[in-house]
Amino acid sequence: MNRQRTEELAELVALSPTDELRRRCEEDRPANISPVIQEWHLKNMERFLRQAAERDELQASRPSGCWCLGIGGRNISWFEEEPDSPALYECKVYCDCDDGRRVQVTATEERARRRAAQRSRQVGRLLAEANIPWRLRSCTFDTYPASAASRDAFELVRRWATILESDDGRVLKNSLLLTGRTGVGKSGLAAAALRQLIEAELMHGAFWAVPQLLAALRPGGDSDDDLVSSLQEVDVLVLDDLGAEKPSAWTLDTLFTIIDHRHGEDATTIITSNLSLEQLAKRYSAVDGELDTGARLGWRIFEMAEAVHVQGPNLRDRADPAIRKVLAEADAVLRRGRA
Repeated sequence: MNRQRTEELAELVALSPTDELRRRCEEDRPANISPVIQEWHLKNMERFLRQAAERDELQASRPSGCWCLGIGGRNISWFEEEPDSPALYECKVYCDCDDGRRVQVTATEERARRRAAQRSRQVGRLLAEANIPWRLRSCTFDTYPASAASRDAFELVRRWATILESDDGRVLKNSLLLTGRTGVGKSGLAAAALRQLIEAELMHGAFWAVPQLLAALRPGGDSDDDLVSSLQEVDVLVLDDLGAEKPSAWTLDTLFTIIDHRHGEDATTIITSNLSLEQLAKRYSAVDGELDTGARLGWRIFEMAEAVHVQGPNLRDRADPAIRKVLAEADAVLRRGRA
């Protein structure tokens, strides 16, 4: 049945009973109005009676108790049309006949499909906006290569991202600090946790490697107060590789500005570092001396974040030996630059 015919039948279904229409035709003739309006009123009532006769004729062929004329119900509303898809509708009131049940099931399934598609598009946009590095975009809890040594850390982070509770029932802090040596999968675990929060909670996220973030905010460059503000306010912020940046008073102040704000708001933050919390505090304390910003930064992280030490084999060892050699040489150059 095409859309035009469905709308014609919907108009018939909406009509009052024939006897009531006849009564209104006889009793509701307007008085004291112009002949033109009287004629218009009579023509309308005659049209309604013709439609009612058509409705009654169709109704006679329908199963007992059915009043929908085969369209499934009354007060229909059409779903927004999509290319290469049939025109579908739902009803405010469904008839208790086979057609009514069929239309209701179809409408319910279509409504669910469209909601799922809309949610999928929304998740896609949020993931695209989250700035997750290309190499980590496929990281999920299902694909994470957890080893026997990293299993406890993996399970804790997964529980944190799903129910915010440890396996012994302890309520976890709202943020995470993932520590461990290079290559054990901290960044991948952070990306998987961020993806989980985006997909399950539709949270806005941002993933930044700390050295790249500070480069984007460098003094004298294209510093962006709006970027700092967005990092303070975003639902979930990943600060990857904290401590890998070259330390300075400016980098310390910039990091403290972001982390201190998120600490005050108890905003969800995921931090990864090759250094322990104690090592981070000492590293930053050495920068500002008596100003004590480094110690305060360490304390903020301690208060806000659930500390998780990630152990296990170096996942980068799975790479081709030639590639590992290049990576090792590049890492050595970076380390000399930070010294």
